[in-house]
Amino acid sequence: MRIRFDVGVGVGVLAALSAFGCARRPSALDVCQKLHAAGVASDCQNVPPTGLGAAATESVAFELTELPEHDGTVYRFENAVAYDKTVDAFAAAVALTGPNRYGSRKALIFVQVNSDAPSDIAANVKRLVEGL
Repeated sequence: MRIRFDVGVGVGVLAALSAFGCARRPSALDVCQKLHAAGVASDCQNVPPTGLGAAATESVAFELTELPEHDGTVYRFENAVAYDKTVDAFAAAVALTGPNRYGSRKALIFVQVNSDAPSDIAANVKRLVEGL
């Protein structure tokens, strides 16, 4: 008995399974827009990943809605190694970066908010990132 494989059907099934089984991870801009919708962020701008976040694939800078003179950055990563490297770098520099750092290893998203951000803003960012 010979089994015949139709390439077109196989590709279609594979695409359907991929779309169904793997949810798309959010981009840095997606997360910034969620922060904007939550009333936390404004002026989301794509910026090149630099400094402690240089291992990120993309980054988006934003201003805090209630404190426009303060800002934050959303980083997105391609893999867990790059994500972990950045989380560790920010943790090692806590005296400079402050405590307002929130990440989702599952979504490969890390958000750093100015250390002077009020606790309610920080709590909103934390809640949103943990929900990714």
